[in-house]
Amino acid sequence: YVSDPVYFKAFTDAELEFEKTQVWFMNRLEGFVFDPITWLEGWDEEKAMADSSRICILSAPDMERLGVQLGDKVRINEGDCIGKLTESFHVDPKTREEQVALRDAHRQFYTVIGRVETEDRASIVYAPVTAYTWYGCFGYNLLLDEASYRLNSYFEKDEFRRWSDRLLANTAGPSKFQMDTSDADRIYRLSRMIETLYPLTVAAALLLGGLLPVLMILQEQKEAAILRALGWSKRLTRRRFTLEQAVLCLAGLVLACAVLLGINGAAILQAGSVPFFYLPAHLALCAAASAAVAAAILRRSPMSLLQAKE
Repeated sequence: YVSDPVYFKAFTDAELEFEKTQVWFMNRLEGFVFDPITWLEGWDEEKAMADSSRICILSAPDMERLGVQLGDKVRINEGDCIGKLTESFHVDPKTREEQVALRDAHRQFYTVIGRVETEDRASIVYAPVTAYTWYGCFGYNLLLDEASYRLNSYFEKDEFRRWSDRLLANTAGPSKFQMDTSDADRIYRLSRMIETLYPLTVAAALLLGGLLPVLMILQEQKEAAILRALGWSKRLTRRRFTLEQAVLCLAGLVLACAVLLGINGAAILQAGSVPFFYLPAHLALCAAASAAVAAAILRRSPMSLLQAKE
């Protein structure tokens, strides 16, 4: 049903060397991090997200502030880590030194294998979702409380909902699946409407491309009579009207494309949705209609053209 599923759990009450930070578990880092990442030699995203050892990825501002380099080890603790350790081992540390000693005795170091090259000052620690070694403070099971899916097909959303409901029904503990498709439904309806109107719009544009030049040439019958009286041949006069309408049509197409690209050019070019193949057809139809109607009116004598009613 889905492609590129992303699972993550964020702990917002955590400490990085006793500095408040967020800890995010995930199985696909690129789903959340859009800045470039510098990796420790021998590591990349695919290897990191599949590794279950004690590894983590920090942001460049965090590493600079703490003086941490790639390959160094850091301790990452939940905000209530000391409280949980106190309950488990029945100790009551009084001073900060005693708290640090208790924490260090039961917490593991995590190797920094990646640096997010960002200017964002938010303190975030990224760790692979396979790192089930966050015992002591985070518990023995990593319960994923949020997930992001990308459906392979919009039409499978109902089947995917039923599948996920059955899956969650068999999980331990309370679970709830929420799927908001309001935006997708609206976009889908708009897309279907555009698909329906598109051929009608193209047909109307082509009709106008042939009809407007015809009407303009019919309005210029007296001008055609004057040119004929001045000695212009029928062929030369026909070419003159055809070229005039073709140039006007081409100018209109260029202006329309410039306005369209100016409004939302980046998105249009990226989507490849501008029907440039239609432009030559429109221009050819305009020229053909102009040549045909010009030839038709030039069969009449200059005197009869002068008497033509607009």
